[in-house]
Amino acid sequence: MLQTQTQAHAFKNATRFHDDSSKFISQPIEMHHVNAIERTELEKIYRQSGGLTDNEIALEIKKYTPHFTRVIKNLLGNNAPCSLLISGLPVISNLTERLHINEKMSLAFAHLLGLPFQYLQQNEGKLVARISPHKDYENTQSGLSRAHFGWHTDDSIFSLNHRTEWIQLLGVINEGLTETLLSPIDDVVTQLSADVLHILMQHRFEVKMPTSFGFRHQIWSHPLPLIWRNEQDQCEVGVPTYHVRPSDQNDKEALTALNVFLAAIDACCYSVIIQPDTLFIFNNNRVLHGRTPVIGHRMILRTYIRRNLNALREITGNSTSIFDARFLI
Repeated sequence: MLQTQTQAHAFKNATRFHDDSSKFISQPIEMHHVNAIERTELEKIYRQSGGLTDNEIALEIKKYTPHFTRVIKNLLGNNAPCSLLISGLPVISNLTERLHINEKMSLAFAHLLGLPFQYLQQNEGKLVARISPHKDYENTQSGLSRAHFGWHTDDSIFSLNHRTEWIQLLGVINEGLTETLLSPIDDVVTQLSADVLHILMQHRFEVKMPTSFGFRHQIWSHPLPLIWRNEQDQCEVGVPTYHVRPSDQNDKEALTALNVFLAAIDACCYSVIIQPDTLFIFNNNRVLHGRTPVIGHRMILRTYIRRNLNALREITGNSTSIFDARFLI
């Protein structure tokens, strides 16, 4: 059975944290609330999803909710928003059924934007990752712990064409209203001096392989920049702030710039609450993200999305959508 969710929880916290309300800055989050017509059509698709493939579901969405489809596809534009928050999606009342259907819908939504993929070593190699606290990861900086999850972009140790372009999060349950945090790099760079930005754009830093891959040995990257400019002259970012250091331990200038950078990220913090009716998509190269501590039962479904998988398929020799990360390091 489908149940009704309100718009309030997802949207009311889509604002910047700031101690001084007179300095409030409007949020860089594109927002869309599913209207009554879209919701009716999506409810039909949710009910029929059990007998359809994810590609067939995506075709149904395109056919019967063209505006909803365009809202997601707008993320492909050169001047696209760095994040999109959609609320008002149908919610299945039975939690077990909701999880199963939302997994299928996650893949279908991903196909509206690009191609979903996953790494073999993460989340059992499943395309749709169930992100929920796990006792074996309680003391780690990962999505599987309950602790505060620090600022990061996903899989920054990999080259740009081997990491995700977009991260899609679909809510399943969020009893404690845990907040997903984001800090857009465009906002962050406005807080940096030209000298600090110049240092951060040099190959003077190294990052560590994420804990979630489960490799026994610590693996650090070769020297790389933390900020760079893409072909559209937009700033992009790649860093796990809890697993980064200057490549040269004696490089005090790089360490100082790094500390200034971390403070600037904190100063540009926004928050959203991902509820069962919420779909949140953001650009992994344009936004740092994190999470407040998890209270109670929380599960979100995460899907990695790229425009194409050509580079990943070429380097791994794999024609599927699940890739062995050992080929990438």
